Amino acid sequence: MTHQRSLFMIPALVAVLVMPAFVPVSATTEGQRGAGPIAAPATRGAGAGGTRGRSGAPPTEKTPATAAVTAANERIKKINKAVAALDKAALRTAPKNLSEADQQQWSAVGSWIVSAKGRYAAHAQALTKATHTVGDDMDVLGAISALDDPFLTLQDTVQQEAAKFTDLAKAAKSRYDAAMSAISGIK
Repeated sequence: MTHQRSLFMIPALVAVLVMPAFVPVSATTEGQRGAGPIAAPATRGAGAGGTRGRSGAPPTEKTPATAAVTAANERIKKINKAVAALDKAALRTAPKNLSEADQQQWSAVGSWIVSAKGRYAAHAQALTKATHTVGDDMDVLGAISALDDPFLTLQDTVQQEAAKFTDLAKAAKSRYDAAMSAISGIK
């Protein structure tokens, strides 16, 4: 009897693990995870037998599109965090005792940081727009996956540009290191 009961409960357990409830961010509370401008998974999955998730929203099926949107939201969070760090690095003022050559390095690194920040912010905006694609799962997946190659190109381009700044003075080097640390956190 126990063996039959445990086999009977397996589909219910799978439903709890595989089908998380999704709630609009506007309906989230501080206790729930709010991922940004689109739906975020609730902290608990929906139960079996027609029960609803913690948010009260009906359980939704986890599809490749919802997984792609979740992954895109995580990337958007990382990019936005890097953009904020790049903004902070760009706003740093130059030390007063810099030589003319060091001042030029400081300005060149600053221009590169501002440029990289703008390109990452534009990518995050495009990715956010892709996650809001109206249509079936294939439309959403297509919109999100269409941004994969441009993102890899952006990463490669920024890394190549960064290679120009290998021989920096100490002041510009710390600014450059702060920017590279932010960029390397994006995957």
